[in-house]
Amino acid sequence: MDATVPPEDRALAALAARGRRAQWSADREVDWQLPVRPPRWLTRRAYVSAISQLYHGEVATIRACRRLADEISDPAARDCLEVQIADEMRHAGAYAAYLDRLGGVAPIDPAVADAHGEGTTWNGAPAALVVLYHVVLEGEALMLHGDFRRWFRCPLFRDINRRIEVDEARHVAFGRLYLRSRLARMPADQRLDIYRWVPAGCGGRPPSRPPNVIGDGSPRPGG
Repeated sequence: MDATVPPEDRALAALAARGRRAQWSADREVDWQLPVRPPRWLTRRAYVSAISQLYHGEVATIRACRRLADEISDPAARDCLEVQIADEMRHAGAYAAYLDRLGGVAPIDPAVADAHGEGTTWNGAPAALVVLYHVVLEGEALMLHGDFRRWFRCPLFRDINRRIEVDEARHVAFGRLYLRSRLARMPADQRLDIYRWVPAGCGGRPPSRPPNVIGDGSPRPGG
């Protein structure tokens, strides 16, 4: 790559290339012969609702990434977003196919809808959407994937989830790489606007505190 390209753009280009190499096919690589085993400690309805929120999150993130790809002029960042859109579409399809075996996708939880819907209200710098989606919401989703890996032992879900976790970690890495230089160059008043707005995008809760996606009061394993 041209030595005159800024280091952060080289890092984003490398991340996009890694993402393209890591593309996988849900049809060919997920073992759909594995059994579906919802947890015994949770009602089937609550389990389906919890997994459905992952599906809804993927669909909302596709919309956000398409908007960002239109608004961001940086070619390296746009390459990363195009790879992520392909990732999220694959994830949504895999979750939908899994949920079909459990009776279909449940409605979106109001807290999840509010968190993603807040992004549509932002009219400022695209960096704010990167903070909301790639740092806060994707970061929380990554933590939630880890929780679900520990809580839910369904063989088919675990086969899907382990692949998606790798992609989600790369999406969080994009947000951090992109923001590292962009926020530093941004005027202080714009950074302050983002700082004030992002908590609203989290439904008023502090970042790293995901909404309760298991809402029937069922105890968690070991809890």
